[in-house]
Amino acid sequence: MNKQKINVWGRDFELDVVYDCYEGEEVLSTQREALERFLTMPILISDSKKAVENYCLNRNSDEIGAQSVENIFKYVIPKSLYIQRTADDSRVVALMCAYKFDVDNGIAVVFKNERFDRVGTQNIIL
Repeated sequence: MNKQKINVWGRDFELDVVYDCYEGEEVLSTQREALERFLTMPILISDSKKAVENYCLNRNSDEIGAQSVENIFKYVIPKSLYIQRTADDSRVVALMCAYKFDVDNGIAVVFKNERFDRVGTQNIIL
């Protein structure tokens, strides 16, 4: 498993890189390209922070006890980058995170073709 140093919402992390591959299968060129392009555009992650904060507030505002998220890392911790295998040539990268209020399902921040796509539980991408 590869590791990748990356800045997420102002904090540096060394995240596992997980490729969606069948057992014994090589990583697809589109998957390699997806990661390479994603890493050249750090603004994608920066711009996703507000969507993640909104996700947390929409689902757990009572537990958070505020109308805004002061420190996202109290609730969400990035764990890995998941590079999805796609049937077409789209490039899909998900920032997989642990989530304080949903330990079983976590959070996935999904980017498709170098654009923010959506935030949800990790099962939206797995």
